[in-house]
Amino acid sequence: MTSSFGSVNFRPREAFVATWDSVGYYEERRERTNTFQIVLASDDASTYAIFLYPEGGVQWIKAEGKNKNMADAK
Repeated sequence: MTSSFGSVNFRPREAFVATWDSVGYYEERRERTNTFQIVLASDDASTYAIFLYPEGGVQWIKAEGKNKNMADAK
């Protein structure tokens, strides 16, 4: 069996999965959206985060955000 954790001896006892589905920019048109998941896997001593991206799931990397004029305020 191949481990996602390399040579680390890790057997998760619990897992939490959060899914972001078709997330667009803040207050922007949703022509390009991102879909991805995070899995938090934990045993009694360690926790690992695993990010899962489907093929074509990331269509944008950076948006202006809700404080567009913040840079002008400096």
